[in-house]
Amino acid sequence: MKRIIIIAFICLNATLFYAQSGDVLASISVSSRSVEGTDRAIYDAMQKSLNDMVNGRSWTPYQLKQNERFRIRLAINITKRYSDTEFDADINVAMGRIVFNSSYESTILNFVDGKLHFYYNQFEPLEFIESTYTNNLVSVVAYYIYYGLGLQFDTFQPSGGQEFFSRASDIVRNAQSSREPGWNSQDGDRSRFWLTEYLMSPTYRGLRTFMYQYHRQGLDAMADNLENGRTHITRAIEELKKVYEERPGMYVTQMIVDAKRDEIINIFRNASENEKKKIIEIMKQIDPANSNKYDGINVSAPTSNFPSSTYDNPSFPSNPSYPQGGGSDGRRW
Repeated sequence: MKRIIIIAFICLNATLFYAQSGDVLASISVSSRSVEGTDRAIYDAMQKSLNDMVNGRSWTPYQLKQNERFRIRLAINITKRYSDTEFDADINVAMGRIVFNSSYESTILNFVDGKLHFYYNQFEPLEFIESTYTNNLVSVVAYYIYYGLGLQFDTFQPSGGQEFFSRASDIVRNAQSSREPGWNSQDGDRSRFWLTEYLMSPTYRGLRTFMYQYHRQGLDAMADNLENGRTHITRAIEELKKVYEERPGMYVTQMIVDAKRDEIINIFRNASENEKKKIIEIMKQIDPANSNKYDGINVSAPTSNFPSSTYDNPSFPSNPSYPQGGGSDGRRW
């Protein structure tokens, strides 16, 4: 029943894009602007191989139609080339989620992993093998596909993304024998090890509670009841505050805040004065580096629409019909 509910909901929210096999619709780009004087052909081959690998296989146990697939953007920026086959890069990971009864895409993930060192031979195909670590580039990409799916499913059902976080955690475990950075607990708070460890920890369950309350009970409810949806978003932000108080400065919390900052400001611009005061106080506490931005909540907009997506990528199919209000009935924030 749980899976049926999730898939049925996705059907209502999905937007149709070009035909592609698999259940994830990925746009993976490879940029070499930071590396001068290198042959672009190898990067084009890398980009094609990664897109084929991700879009050509199933990542979930569900049979999804073309318009039900999960969209994710991965932008790989080559920062150094040591040889014909050895590279350093950073990777920008971005994923959104369509809000119920609208075509507005709410950002759920948008951050940069700067610890990507890998080997790639353009004449060898890329293949992800679930139980084996074979190639760092493949493992990092697969990790973020599962990580993004985990967050996505958490927005539809309480702890709905557990199986995908578990698979991401399996990739981390398989990569422990490698010498590549980003997989180990010693690699810092931003390592892939801690990204999954914190989200799966009962101590910080509020992170995942936030994802469900904010999206399913909050944003999705706004088309029918604006105030009720905003109340649930306030409760979700209070959950995030509890996590912050448990462990101030945790990167996963900051990563979520970075994805939601502009959206939260727009949501509460036309809220009551008490709501504004509460949200400004909480957000300044948990996001001190950007505290001045939350003063923007006090600047009421003439009409407060769903904000534009904060991670549009021109190389990805565009959505031609972002709404002019908060739902099909024309309600606005």
